[in-house]
Amino acid sequence: MPSLVETDMRRKHGFTRGFTLVELLVVIGIIAVLIGVLLPALSKARQQSNSLWCLANLRSFGQAINMYTMANNGRLPIAYWDGWTDPNKTGTDWAWLLLPYLKRGSDGTYAGQDPGTMWKLFLDKDTIIGTYGDAEKVQTYGIHPTLCRFADGPLTPQGNASHATDKPGPQDDGKVPFKLSQVQRSAEVVLIMDAAQFGDVGNQPGWWASDADLWAIQATATAWPQNKKVPLNLAQVQAAYPQGPDAGENKDYAVHSDLYNAGINVRFRHLNNRSANALFCDGHASSFRWNKPGIGGAEWQWKNICLDDVRPQDLH
Repeated sequence: MPSLVETDMRRKHGFTRGFTLVELLVVIGIIAVLIGVLLPALSKARQQSNSLWCLANLRSFGQAINMYTMANNGRLPIAYWDGWTDPNKTGTDWAWLLLPYLKRGSDGTYAGQDPGTMWKLFLDKDTIIGTYGDAEKVQTYGIHPTLCRFADGPLTPQGNASHATDKPGPQDDGKVPFKLSQVQRSAEVVLIMDAAQFGDVGNQPGWWASDADLWAIQATATAWPQNKKVPLNLAQVQAAYPQGPDAGENKDYAVHSDLYNAGINVRFRHLNNRSANALFCDGHASSFRWNKPGIGGAEWQWKNICLDDVRPQDLH
């Protein structure tokens, strides 16, 4: 034990007792434990925040769609039009058609502008941010293709269409969307949902956008004949495919052609790739869980896709 004289000398010369190596290691260990406990909690909170932000965006889309339908004889916006019969080939899709109802200043086409950077609502947070292309034309949501249509022209009796039979303007026989009031189970049928991204938009790598519509819910892999002349109703589909639609591989694709065989382009990208958010036809937004790859691997069911007895020939 130091004497009073030694203690007084240490104080005069500025000597103070420091931490021992053991004490420093204990403090570092405590900090490491706290970081290990807090980081997963912070990560989970961030994921939940991103999912809630997405749900809020979808509700905003729902409000804009209601305004759009009131201004367009009750009809939903078209999913996608490439502008084939437009001399300027501007084209449009459902997201650009909704922009004027989210913020004044947009003309609703690809040639228009994004007033007040509202386009960020269509770019979800749990996504790949591209390095190429026009960011104002990148979206990460898809819309129900049968409800909102995306055919090239008037439909044939077999349910097909081509540019050869196009009429002027986007609202020809092949593209007239359904009326929102025609959806019988509006609380169950999905209208807009998180969509898979692909990197080579326009054959350019690094764009990482999503298709405007969820066209792959009608792909061969899903065995879904909604656009045929006599589509199956909900009871028939559920009986034929009791496990539900293919949940796909639940991933994004660097090459768009790889998406063709995926079966479905819904993307369960939230909460560690286990959840996808959707807007339903009645305006509410909710989530689906993804459990495993393949048929029956998700909460996504035929009742969320099937339009029952509403058929293309009912449009006119």
